[in-house]
Amino acid sequence: MASQIKVTFVKNNLLSNKYYLLLILIFIGSFFVDISMGVLKSLGIQEEGGVGSLGQLWRTMLIALMFLLLKKDKKYYTLLLVMFFIITEVLSGIFHQNAIGIIVGVSQGIKVVYLVLLIFLMTHFIKENGRNGLKSLINIMILYELLISLMLYVSFFGGIGFSSYGQSTDLGTTGFFTGANALGFTLGTLTVLHSILLNERFIQPSFRNVFIFVFIVSSLLFIGTKVSIIYFIIAFYLFNFKLFLTCTLSVFILFIFFVDFSSIDLKQFSTVISRVIGNPEILPSLMGSRVRDIIEAFLLLNVEDNIFRFLIGGGGFLSYQTINTAPVYDILEADFFDVLFMYGLHGIISYCVFYIALAYNSLKIKRVFPFVIFIFINSAVAGHVIFNGQSAAALALVFVLISYLSKQKTRVVYEKN
Repeated sequence: MASQIKVTFVKNNLLSNKYYLLLILIFIGSFFVDISMGVLKSLGIQEEGGVGSLGQLWRTMLIALMFLLLKKDKKYYTLLLVMFFIITEVLSGIFHQNAIGIIVGVSQGIKVVYLVLLIFLMTHFIKENGRNGLKSLINIMILYELLISLMLYVSFFGGIGFSSYGQSTDLGTTGFFTGANALGFTLGTLTVLHSILLNERFIQPSFRNVFIFVFIVSSLLFIGTKVSIIYFIIAFYLFNFKLFLTCTLSVFILFIFFVDFSSIDLKQFSTVISRVIGNPEILPSLMGSRVRDIIEAFLLLNVEDNIFRFLIGGGGFLSYQTINTAPVYDILEADFFDVLFMYGLHGIISYCVFYIALAYNSLKIKRVFPFVIFIFINSAVAGHVIFNGQSAAALALVFVLISYLSKQKTRVVYEKN
């Protein structure tokens, strides 16, 4: 049985641990960098996510620091991965003849390297520091969740920040995060992971810890996207179904008392509802316009009729586009298809192996497998996960902690036998 771990401050000796300090930078530091990016965007100073942006420079620095701390075997693997992305982009660049496109493509591949390095780093940190390492990583996760949640509460009730559906509507808020989908995935997956850790007693279910959990999970409703609401339901259901019903009713009552419904255009609600009801297929409804974009992408490549593109991929810049269409950087925001078009057959095999490993580990933990399947669906057809620094960090944390929980379950079964 897993040992009970209270959410407490880390011991002073961990403060001198370079891995721990780097993890603080990766999660807490990135929170403030992402907020700064949002403020800069709101002021019209800088667009989000571009090459040379504050976020790109920050995560490039984090990649360099993680690489320096890796063991030799992991460094070799990382270098091979980087070389693969560079070679892919150079080969693609021979066809599209766009020097800037090669740089953009390489930066896209580096985002995948960021995800891999995070998994290496967190796995090594837990392995080297044991229970203290696990406790510290959980503390960092909860602090990160709290910061995001506090921002959402202030943004929602203070009427500041970005709307989840664009500035033309008041439905939902992302605070000063610029992407509703990335924020919904990040806070949603971490909240469900938080629920699992409480349920498995890796976080002691004291009044304080349960209150923190309820405070965090309730903030998912402020984002107001379909995905964030689904994660809200999953998180409460996994933790405590009765608590789920109670808190849902409480939040509903809070909405009635504190939300100014007169400022919300009811036509916006009727439009959303009519789109869902009027569409007989729920998956296209959840995917939005991505269905059309994916179909058009396949039609474009079918016209080009180049089997090489499906085997090797077109790179992070060219992706599904043809040379004749004078390509500009564009993505489908559906990871399965983006990986397929960018990196071909070997890329999609690696992508599927990652999720198969995550799903296999989740089978040993009660009621977690459906959650992993939803993460895969969210990433594959309705998300921008592995190519976003914020959501990639959340995915890496989910992978590492579920793998750890799975090993603990296996060890308990082995000891009983």
